[in-house]
Amino acid sequence: MTRRQLHHARGHDRRAWPNIWDRVPLMEAARRAYEQTRDREVSIFPYALSKSDDDILTWYCNAMTISHEGKPPLIKLYGNQPPSRIIEPIEVQLFNRYDFEVDGDSIILKERNGRFRFENLSVDPAELEEAIKQMSKWGEKE
Repeated sequence: MTRRQLHHARGHDRRAWPNIWDRVPLMEAARRAYEQTRDREVSIFPYALSKSDDDILTWYCNAMTISHEGKPPLIKLYGNQPPSRIIEPIEVQLFNRYDFEVDGDSIILKERNGRFRFENLSVDPAELEEAIKQMSKWGEKE
């Protein structure tokens, strides 16, 4: 593929999936959140509730994407629901029968007792940075 063809293909991808190039994959976001908060009070929760490393990562996904105490979620989640390839915002609270699941090197949002899922999950890097700052304060005395 020539440089011009690559540029054209990427331009097409930007129209089909706006801002996909500016987002962080959810797996990476969960790892960053864990790495930057593992020595804080907030890390007690995932350790207490998890049976595996995957459980820790999915705990962080829930912590960032589900509303707490009536406040909006810390980050917006984006992804596609196959067979569609179009990346769209996902209102996680509307999919209360879905769970985050580690699938190879990525995290998906999968229907508990069904076959529907969301893939290619990603978040905005600025929102991720702010979410990690907020989570770092959880459990600390004010």
